[in-house]
Amino acid sequence: MAETAAVSALEAPAAAEQSGMVSVLDCAKFVRVSAFLGLESNRREVGLPTCIAVANQNILIGTSHGLVLVFDHTENLRLIIGRNLVYEYGPVTAVDTPPFAEGPRETWLLCGYQGGQVVLWDVLTGKALKVITDAHSHSVAFLRFLNDGVRVLSADILGVMRLHIFTTAMFFGHVSAERILVLNGKQTGSVLALEPLRVGNTAHVTDALNLFAFSTTKRTHIMGLGDGLTLRMCENLKLLRPQGTVTDSVSAATVAQPSALPRLSWRPAHVSEPRTTPAYGGVRQLGRELLDPVLAIAWGCTITFVTVRNCPSKKNDNPARLSGVDFKVGEYSTNAEITNIAWLGPHAIVFTTMSDDIRVLDPITMAEIQTTGIKHMELIYSARLMNPATQNPQISFENCIRYAHSRLYLLGLGSLHTVQLLSWDGCIESLVAKNRYAEALSLALDFYEGRNKCAIGLPKDLRESRTVVASKLLAVLQQFARMTLQVPSEAQSPRRASISVANLCIQYCLKLDASDILFGELFPLFECAGAAGQFVSQLLPQLLDGAVVALPDHIFGAVSDYCVAHGQASSLERLIRNMAFEKLNFQQVVSLCHAHRLYSTVLYLNARRMADLIAPLCELFNVFVGTRQQQHDLTLPWTSTPEQESLGKLLIQYIGDCLIGVVFQHSMPITPPSRVHSLRWELCAFMFARNIPEEAREYPRLFYLLSVDTAAVLHALYPVFETPSFAPKGSLPTTRYGFAPDRQQMSHVLTCLVLDRQVFETPTLFTSPSSARIRPPWRFTDQQQSVLLLFLAKYYAKHSIDLTDELVHFVISGYLCNQLVLRGGAQVRQDHEQILLSMLPRLLESNEPHSILITAEGAGFFAVAERIHLHLHEFTKAMTDCTKSPDNQHRVFDLVRQLLADQRLDGKDKTDIRSAVIANLVTLTKIDATKHNTIHKETSAQTKLERKT
Repeated sequence: MAETAAVSALEAPAAAEQSGMVSVLDCAKFVRVSAFLGLESNRREVGLPTCIAVANQNILIGTSHGLVLVFDHTENLRLIIGRNLVYEYGPVTAVDTPPFAEGPRETWLLCGYQGGQVVLWDVLTGKALKVITDAHSHSVAFLRFLNDGVRVLSADILGVMRLHIFTTAMFFGHVSAERILVLNGKQTGSVLALEPLRVGNTAHVTDALNLFAFSTTKRTHIMGLGDGLTLRMCENLKLLRPQGTVTDSVSAATVAQPSALPRLSWRPAHVSEPRTTPAYGGVRQLGRELLDPVLAIAWGCTITFVTVRNCPSKKNDNPARLSGVDFKVGEYSTNAEITNIAWLGPHAIVFTTMSDDIRVLDPITMAEIQTTGIKHMELIYSARLMNPATQNPQISFENCIRYAHSRLYLLGLGSLHTVQLLSWDGCIESLVAKNRYAEALSLALDFYEGRNKCAIGLPKDLRESRTVVASKLLAVLQQFARMTLQVPSEAQSPRRASISVANLCIQYCLKLDASDILFGELFPLFECAGAAGQFVSQLLPQLLDGAVVALPDHIFGAVSDYCVAHGQASSLERLIRNMAFEKLNFQQVVSLCHAHRLYSTVLYLNARRMADLIAPLCELFNVFVGTRQQQHDLTLPWTSTPEQESLGKLLIQYIGDCLIGVVFQHSMPITPPSRVHSLRWELCAFMFARNIPEEAREYPRLFYLLSVDTAAVLHALYPVFETPSFAPKGSLPTTRYGFAPDRQQMSHVLTCLVLDRQVFETPTLFTSPSSARIRPPWRFTDQQQSVLLLFLAKYYAKHSIDLTDELVHFVISGYLCNQLVLRGGAQVRQDHEQILLSMLPRLLESNEPHSILITAEGAGFFAVAERIHLHLHEFTKAMTDCTKSPDNQHRVFDLVRQLLADQRLDGKDKTDIRSAVIANLVTLTKIDATKHNTIHKETSAQTKLERKT
């Protein structure tokens, strides 16, 4: 049943959120003690409970019949004290035992009675060691031993406070008592609360001061007795009564008064011992935490905190004042009147309210982290004072709560309960004990991320607390996984349960960055249970999202097998890309990629490795052309399969990235930068290798790549043709693949491979619809040849390569100005005209301009014709060509101004320009009459000026 409940917790992963705040209080009832107190016959015999004290060996309960019930901690009634005492003393109103007692004082019990008497008892024998019949004239309200165990502070309901000093005779064991008046009740009024500061687990300046605090109707005082009898009060510490609390003045009748008296509680000085905590990956050392004493004053709805800190003493300190300490005050307000308060350990406060509940307060964050109802406990109280404003009794819960042994004891009319504060790991364990694993894991994650307020016992340092919590969370996770996988569930199928557990394991381990636990300890549990596939199915989405960047070899193998078995090759490829490259088993992954034809990833991995960037290219090139059929006629085109075409495009992209100087399909540059130059030489030598074994055709690598995508190959080569360091002719090194060709050699090889020489003889056949019938088939299409012609024209214009006159003539006449080609549209015409314009400066240096002019005018390239006419100083024709283009005719006026301002032209040329303006009078007027008049006036004025000169 436990395992079934654990598995069913998976069905509601948000159960922790739905169930509200996880309890941090472990409440327990003393069954036998409560049964004794609740029995009516016992009540008639011993009376009702009135107060409680807790010693090392006993639980001591005073009664309304003046008796003290002595229970041990196993709930056995060992003794009833006071049966031989006269009943006129009245009920027991206060009890206390010496702290840190040793020897004879270990069995002491001090009782105060309603008649004002104080009696020192021996709980072992039940005998009275000392009876002080005149300790007070009124009911004893408070009895508190100081730290030395021999001095006792007592106070009655009128505010008279005395110090009692008990001493034991050395030989006879007789106890004597001395008393000193501390307060007479007239200066301060009634004492409403009294609490001494106990010694903590570390030395503090307050140890020698013997501080105690008490509250009166107007304020709270902190005093010290030191080692002697001198009473010292704190200086400049004004802890006044909070607004809206008990008052002495009848004039305050209009104020809503609370009905509870103040309560005090000290947290002694505390230091946590240095400790180590287990953590995945080793053991972590946690430091010490020092805490000063703090007094908590609960009055009305307000809790005031007073921190006592060490302060250097001054030479002129008043001996009647406390020296060596100073105080820091803070406040917290709640929504109910507080009836009692107690520190439950160094990091938490527990207080009860008039709303019949008990609350836990975190003093660091000042947040109430839990509220639990205690109405069923029926806590005892006393009504000692009357509120003068409302005439209602002021009740005190002074004697119903005591703190001892790291827990709180709550005394009710017929029961005794204990409350223990659960630490953060105790909260988790309480859920695990109830098989609420999902809630336990969710709570642990809240602790890890600092969202839960109930982090009792966690280090304040976030890094330390995360280390501790992570270790606990992973232990619970392993326990949960082991339980669920080993025991089948009736509520869920084994497959569904394993998927749910795998998802939890993966989510929590990734959140904690504990992949070593996930793969080293949790995954073997799934393997043993035959649920490795379910584990991988939940892990794969996280891997694809990049949540994990490193996998052990056995996990990577399991994931890859899963992807292959389920036809998810693309997922496997994406997974490999997401992995941290430096942590991959390179040979294992590359072999896997070859086996499943993940060629893109093969190139990517080799490029990232940067060891040998050409070797994978050689290997995959053999795969690329490995299934080809030998062709007897090498002039015919090569037909590739879709798989070959896809791989060929990858090779082209890889070559292009390497020539640019970046890693394939990655923005990371190839390092060192100087390697890029040698890599370019090697790649060019590889691509332009003329002969390779088992290949009949020349330049086979380049041919096959050009056959796949001519434009992509030429685009990949642009770094070679535009990089100045790549010499245009000669002076290139010899590589392992032969001589690296220069740019001129590469352009020659491209021309020989791609261009059909028959088109040189009959340029009009180029791109002709009937060319397929007139020309024999060629290995590259007209479109592929056109791409090369544009490429050659571009770099010829940039002086990167030289072209033969025959090829230049064909580029211009057979392609750029070919009317069949220009039928492709306005954009094609514009592009060709721009290319020819870029070639024109070089063409005019080495060719007859008139032949080019005739070709350009025949193609309608008026911008080219205009440039040639200007070169020939034929200005009238140049202006005529400028006006023929609808898009550029408005530029003719700027052209005239530029020519007239050109200092390189002589007077005759400028006269010819003015004549050209007059000759084109009609055309210019049609274009823009206003601009024509302006330009005409400018030319006429300039002509007159020249004549005068």
